[in-house]
Amino acid sequence: MYLNCHTYHSLRYGTISVEDLVGSASALGIDTLCLTDINTVTGIYEFYKLCLEANIKPIVGMEIREADELIYIALAKNARGIAEINQLVTNRNCNNISLPKTKHNFKNAITVYPIENIPETFSENEYIGIRPEQLNLLFRAEWKSLISKMVILQPVTFKTKMEYNLHRVLRAIDLNILGSKLRVDQCCKEDELLIPHHKLLDKYQQYPQIIENTKIVLDQCSFEFKFSTPRNKKHYTGSQEDDLKLITKLAYEGLVEKYGTNDEVARKRVEKELKVIDELNFSGYFLITWDIYNTAIRWGLCISEGEAVPTALSVIALALPISAR
Repeated sequence: MYLNCHTYHSLRYGTISVEDLVGSASALGIDTLCLTDINTVTGIYEFYKLCLEANIKPIVGMEIREADELIYIALAKNARGIAEINQLVTNRNCNNISLPKTKHNFKNAITVYPIENIPETFSENEYIGIRPEQLNLLFRAEWKSLISKMVILQPVTFKTKMEYNLHRVLRAIDLNILGSKLRVDQCCKEDELLIPHHKLLDKYQQYPQIIENTKIVLDQCSFEFKFSTPRNKKHYTGSQEDDLKLITKLAYEGLVEKYGTNDEVARKRVEKELKVIDELNFSGYFLITWDIYNTAIRWGLCISEGEAVPTALSVIALALPISAR
């Protein structure tokens, strides 16, 4: 029933560690838990591992926000769902594509909208999250007609009153304002706690369909990850041999550019480091890092092109210092 949990991976917002979140859920006998940090999934692998140890079903996703505005919560049905959610945020961060407020075309994720931002029509995978204090809205016909698309929304952001005060400090830091200047809508609500399961269900006992809808959502979502299976590419090219050829070519190009053609000390050092890199089968790692480095330069995310030397030697120099530098 806990579709919207934050940890301190929600930067300058959440206060709870992943370990504390899972530990608190386990102590309360909660058997299913969703991690939805704000615009990030950096905590999901630790979360998954700790949930399995605690016999809790882990569900992961993301709370999508634009500045202080909650747009929706996305819950991954599977690994492809995580990829879809990440792509949405990557498009915003790297390609300046605005986040769609509704109708983002997830195929493998479920969307939970706050009542402040609901679409005119709903697809099969779209729901409205209704908080306990919002249940009084259901006495109005226009909201009561939407019960079939409503799920429980009990966000979790902090554990204690002290942590709530810490949350307010983090929000003031994020917004660069005095704590006394914080608006209500710039902070979480004071009830965003992990409350016992039965107490949460009691709040919705008059609306069994909302409870059932929430169970349906939880049943559709799952997350699995095998830590024993390597996820990184083994080679940058097609083989270790070709990786060595490429990194050697790039390193010697960089050698000439940085040290000229007659620096024997630098040449021997490069030879030694390339030999060690090959023996450790690290050529692919260095080439992938080199590629990321150059991509960051092209995107303007690090040193400008005029100040950088986009060669494998510059990567080697950062990782394994060259005595001749």
